[in-house]
Amino acid sequence: KEPGSEAQKKRLKRQINGQIDSWAIRWHASLFLANNFCLHPGKSLVRNIGLDASGLNCLETDAYNVKLTERPIRVLKNKIEESAVGLDAVKRFFSNLHSHQPSFE
Repeated sequence: KEPGSEAQKKRLKRQINGQIDSWAIRWHASLFLANNFCLHPGKSLVRNIGLDASGLNCLETDAYNVKLTERPIRVLKNKIEESAVGLDAVKRFFSNLHSHQPSFE
């Protein structure tokens, strides 16, 4: 969902009221309020080991198991702007991912 969407606002209100506990809601709200972006590189440098069903808000999944890049990621000093194509790709990825898992909210 987009940062200012109704669904995000509803989740943030539930977070504030203590009905849910989500670091992701706080993270995205802080980015939105500061008018910032979160960059996601196309190649991963980290292994996500937190989706083994031992946490509070996730089920076991292999969805984020990816081959790690062995090359450094070059960061350019260009102006950073939101990409409509990139945003659409991220929305589709998470929509497909979450359509196969029950919601904890």
